[in-house]
Amino acid sequence: MQRTRQLRPVDELEAVRIIAAIREAVGPGVEILIDAHGRFDVPTAIRLANALAPHRIGWFEEPVPPRTGRAAPVPRPLRRAGRVGERVYTRWQFRPLLEQKLADYIMPDVIRTGGISELKKIATMAEAFFIPVSPHDATGPITLIAGAQVMMTTPNF
Repeated sequence: MQRTRQLRPVDELEAVRIIAAIREAVGPGVEILIDAHGRFDVPTAIRLANALAPHRIGWFEEPVPPRTGRAAPVPRPLRRAGRVGERVYTRWQFRPLLEQKLADYIMPDVIRTGGISELKKIATMAEAFFIPVSPHDATGPITLIAGAQVMMTTPNF
């Protein structure tokens, strides 16, 4: 399991400075997308989400890792801070995330959820909570096409 960590204050400031420079360079019409790979502990992720908010980050993906065995895979303070789910595997793990509205989007991975049928069930469940689905794909064209197949046949927002 990957260890989560804090950033030193100087590193947090540098990260925000870099994002501010990117925002200035690309202007307000371009979305800035960040994938944190579940690297941060909760206080660090909350501080970064708050510090990055003025720069209108469109995607702060998986700031904290899923929390296996707990009621919710992501802490409530990060509810509006990110897109989560690439390491949440079953519809039973997605259920509390959806019920408690702990994410703006969910990102089930077709390989890790158990295939197209299970991904479709998760996407349909998310629809009932008005949570859009963005299938996670980090393994190549086959999973990209599998995720696309589900999204073409399941209501999404």
